[in-house]
Amino acid sequence: MNRSHKFRTFRLASLAIALMAAGSAYAQAPSASPSFAPGFILERSPNIDGVREADEWTVFSTVKTGDGDVLGAASWDSDNLYLMVEGPVLSSAVVYLDVKMDGWLNGTDNYQITVTPNADKADVLTEVYSSDAPSPATALTKVAVGVRAASRTSDGRTVVEIAIPRDGLADLKLAPRTKVGVSCGATLASDPGKTYPADPRERIEPLLLVNELSSGVDGVNLELRIRDRRVVPGQTLSLDFFAKNTSELPLKYNNFAIGGEARVADLVNYLRVRGGELEAGKTLKWGYSTDLPQTMPLGAYVMEARFNLADGRQGTVLSSFEVVEVLDASLDLGNGPISPISERKMFVVIRNNKNRSIKGTVTLKLPAELASGLDRTEAKFWIQAENEVIRAPFKFKPKEPVAAGHYPVTAEVSSGDFTRTLDAVLQVGR
Repeated sequence: MNRSHKFRTFRLASLAIALMAAGSAYAQAPSASPSFAPGFILERSPNIDGVREADEWTVFSTVKTGDGDVLGAASWDSDNLYLMVEGPVLSSAVVYLDVKMDGWLNGTDNYQITVTPNADKADVLTEVYSSDAPSPATALTKVAVGVRAASRTSDGRTVVEIAIPRDGLADLKLAPRTKVGVSCGATLASDPGKTYPADPRERIEPLLLVNELSSGVDGVNLELRIRDRRVVPGQTLSLDFFAKNTSELPLKYNNFAIGGEARVADLVNYLRVRGGELEAGKTLKWGYSTDLPQTMPLGAYVMEARFNLADGRQGTVLSSFEVVEVLDASLDLGNGPISPISERKMFVVIRNNKNRSIKGTVTLKLPAELASGLDRTEAKFWIQAENEVIRAPFKFKPKEPVAAGHYPVTAEVSSGDFTRTLDAVLQVGR
């Protein structure tokens, strides 16, 4: 693991002591339980294993039962919307989504996901239903969507965790400041004939996807600005911490600390800076950076800053970043079926996620009866800037008539140690 201990200071030369250490120290720092405004869902990538970790979820609903509370929670990243239902031993859990928040059974964006736990095992029975008609639909129809789910029961409580792929639901967009309508419910093993709440569809509420949450205290605004929220393993993660005194009086504080939430704490640096006094109307700004390990797992994680005031109050700000592969790649085969004798341009679309240039090779493969129609099978690429996208072109024109049907297309994208295989289907004729 790379344990670089570098950081930069911008102001507050009087803060003479700054300690940086392995992230495990952060778990030992004084910890509060911050509360955040409701209705906001922080970007995180939970493990779908039926085991709830506190720093994987944002709880958005609580329903009381005679056996204990039923909780609904959510998370998200660029690939999935994640939902969790937890409560006293459950016989089933249900999630309702009105993706565009335009009314239940109004359009094709309404979904019901029902999960039936399998005793104390992680595997579950998952069923997905969708409104299958434009406005107004009259019922839900069972559909095939690649939803992942897991469940476990321990100490008298069941956890059900669900991952819903971005491309699996109509109109689902996963980006900051996007809203999605969600509600959760459950039936208890002790009373399987009753759902809590009675009709979750009546409690669908808009949840706003965000990548920063703050539980600031009166008189202080806190921010944690990550400069590049999409990083690759081995890249440096850099951010700036801001604390603004919005009151009319000087503000004394004991210290502030920056590190990672528990599941990423051992992979990033920990910084603690001793206290001082912040003048009225002034802003403290402090820089931080940490080199992510080359083995950093992919997914969205959260950095955390705590501002400890001399009067015992504590403000907390959370800010997320996502570790992605060095390249994003997809196949674009054009629109609709191709005529057995016509020409078609096909593209392999590649995006550079590294903060420097990247070179590589694309190889395109077609079945033997189509292969002779390709103008080439290999293309080199060089993408110079981060987030730059290129489209590697391939031209296909059959040299002789081809039988109508569906033909597999495979592309392999390689760059250094990175290799990605893409699969698609080309329809010839109707």
